[in-house]
Amino acid sequence: MGSSGVFAGTMGSICTPGSVTTPCAAQTWSFGIEALYLRPAYSDDFAWAGTVDQIGVLNTSEVFIANNPNWMWSFKLQASYNLATGNDLNLNWYHLGNKKTTYTVVNVFPGVIGGPLTETDLNIIEPTWDAINLEFGQKVNFGEFKNIRFHAGAQFANITMPITFIAEVLSPTFGVYGVGNIGFNSKYRGFGPRFGLDMNYDLNSSLGVYGNVAAAVLAGTSKVNAASAITFINSPTALRELSAKRTLLVPEVETRLGVRYVYAWSQGELALNLGYMWTYYHGPLFSNFEIDSGDSDFAIQGPEIGLKWIGNFV
Repeated sequence: MGSSGVFAGTMGSICTPGSVTTPCAAQTWSFGIEALYLRPAYSDDFAWAGTVDQIGVLNTSEVFIANNPNWMWSFKLQASYNLATGNDLNLNWYHLGNKKTTYTVVNVFPGVIGGPLTETDLNIIEPTWDAINLEFGQKVNFGEFKNIRFHAGAQFANITMPITFIAEVLSPTFGVYGVGNIGFNSKYRGFGPRFGLDMNYDLNSSLGVYGNVAAAVLAGTSKVNAASAITFINSPTALRELSAKRTLLVPEVETRLGVRYVYAWSQGELALNLGYMWTYYHGPLFSNFEIDSGDSDFAIQGPEIGLKWIGNFV
């Protein structure tokens, strides 16, 4: 009587996972500064600076002018206290603002008594953004070359979008045919929890790459204040004012990608980073005189370069 055996297969190679550890206990401080070159972006009515109307005998076309604000220098300041086995308490502040973007749009309207009218529209915007983050972090080493800093905390954000609109309509016969001035200021302030991951991969003892992601949900107040004064020839000035306020929950997402170089010396470590940042807030701003016409998102993106010192004072 014979015997036989049936095997479903043979066992393949077994991967040995790297060890998961925390850094050795230490107490250090770190201070850093980053220069950011950022450009804001918007949606809904804030995405457009105006229109150019091309009026013909039988047809009219309208070309929208995109609102592409100027790139502007901004900064990030941070300080942290590193303690125990990879724990840290970090406070950082982003600031953007103090630079105007100006758009000039000219339209000509033929077929008017007294000759064609020329309308010149001047739009001036000066956005600002501040974000203050308080983070409690825990660094974990995944093998020899990889580490992730998990962090949780809170964010306070302040976003403003002031707009000045000046229009002048000229007639070759009557001179100044009409003028208009509009001041519009939309702003949002919010506070809420924030969570994130700072991921690092070391190429060698000094050079590495990083990818960071964080998300927050902010509860706050969205406000708008606006006023306009419009006058046409032989007509009284039409005045209008608007104010509105509401409570909003606004989600926020931030991502960063770059490279980092660390130089060790007797007084601690100097870390130089070069990368790119993207930040997005969903629908925090009123975007029109008609308050039910839609909300504008707010986003910023651009390159970053920073320097951080890590060490102690003794």
